[in-house]
Amino acid sequence: MNITINIIKNLYDYGHFEQLNKDFIYNNKIKIFKTIATKQILDFYFTIFKDQLFEDRNSNWLYFDSVLVFEYYEVLMNSLNRKMIISNYQPSDYIYFKKKVHSPNTVEILDMVLKNSELYELNHNFSLESFKFNILLYLANNKSKSLISILNNSKIKTFDFNFILKDLHQYPGIKYLGRWIIENCLSFIYDHNSQSVTLTVGTKNRKKVYIKMGIKLILMLQIQCGYFDQVIQSIVKEERPIFLNIFQSNGLPKFNFGIPLNFIKACIDYYVISNNEKINILVSKLILSAPPIIVIKSILYFGLNYGKNKMGLSYQHYLEILKNNSNNNQIINLLKDFDLIKGNEI
Repeated sequence: MNITINIIKNLYDYGHFEQLNKDFIYNNKIKIFKTIATKQILDFYFTIFKDQLFEDRNSNWLYFDSVLVFEYYEVLMNSLNRKMIISNYQPSDYIYFKKKVHSPNTVEILDMVLKNSELYELNHNFSLESFKFNILLYLANNKSKSLISILNNSKIKTFDFNFILKDLHQYPGIKYLGRWIIENCLSFIYDHNSQSVTLTVGTKNRKKVYIKMGIKLILMLQIQCGYFDQVIQSIVKEERPIFLNIFQSNGLPKFNFGIPLNFIKACIDYYVISNNEKINILVSKLILSAPPIIVIKSILYFGLNYGKNKMGLSYQHYLEILKNNSNNNQIINLLKDFDLIKGNEI
């Protein structure tokens, strides 16, 4: 049966209440809560199904998509002097839905729930990681405020962030989250066996939250959030975990995400000032493995600011890249105009 407010109202109005027994309502409550869009509809359920949908010590807050309707549900629960439990998100509860029902609003609701100690009790096995699908949607919507607020909550002791495995560009909100993590990081410990790092992050209430992530992820966050100097210094000092996660055995970078042009520029600037050979090698390899447009922009930046002689032997490697991507005459002519290449070099 497709559960809608009209069907339930009709069954109730025409005296077919036996079809709306406790088990029936309870087994369909996720779908019911997902379809509640207004306070008026919630009032209807409150009047008829007070014991089925507003039971004491429930976790029904998990099923709301609307923050406004959820807030009204809290008011009604409070009027009954009943509590709710902060439990884990169970994706298996939603397997009978034909479409994905994970909601980014769940993160905002969870933030509100954790702040309300009078109405909620925290389950002893609560895990923030169980909300990973909602967190990913939340970050994909370029949001981070509520997630940062959750991590600032003293109820959260640890957070394993290793479920972020794809291109960070899919989750624009992670830049703000990453900046908060890095700026408030008090210390970190490398685990060479698991290739991960645990960061001790200071929170607003002078407490600490321990955030675990892969070494590659922290490197990605540093670069995507613009902390180029930290990465460069790690390479210069040969901090082994970072260094090993930059290069593959064949010497090429093993980044699985787009390298910002500004990071390459920062490496070029550092190399010119310090003449550090490691950074020179990094610049060369980054440019060699970059998309053609990044190669060209990097050469322009390097050549226009410091002259092609400063590029050394790397310059010839860059030209090889251009030879393989010389179908854009406008770009080629631009490089010629700035005397970065000669006619016989392409």
